[in-house]
Amino acid sequence: MIIALTIYAVAIMVRTVADAFASIEPRALRAATALGYAEWGRFFAVELPLAGPVLLAGLRVVAVSTVSLVTVGVLVGIQSLGYLFTDGFQRRIIPEVLTGVIMTFLVALLFDAVLVALGRVIMPWSRLATQPAQAGA
Repeated sequence: MIIALTIYAVAIMVRTVADAFASIEPRALRAATALGYAEWGRFFAVELPLAGPVLLAGLRVVAVSTVSLVTVGVLVGIQSLGYLFTDGFQRRIIPEVLTGVIMTFLVALLFDAVLVALGRVIMPWSRLATQPAQAGA
């Protein structure tokens, strides 16, 4: 199950990484080169910070969707929150099914909140760009 989820995550992140670096303005890359950045210096100082918000968004999608896919593991015999779904559905115990749904939602929400918090710590410049302008300033 871990191998399958890893392959799934890598497949999504490969496309996200390609999109993130393709979204960088060519003018920014030319400006960095004009300022004298070498290839690796430009990558770490310009490209990675500019692609960071898109990379984080992709990572958030991967994390949340992987949590939801873990519940499907019960169909191949892996105990997880999906057990509450199948057991509750087979025995017609609606509260058990709802517990599985709510717990899966809360675990996914926790992962997403942790990634958002890490993104704010690691990339404080992206938060500044999304704040609305103050009136009268």
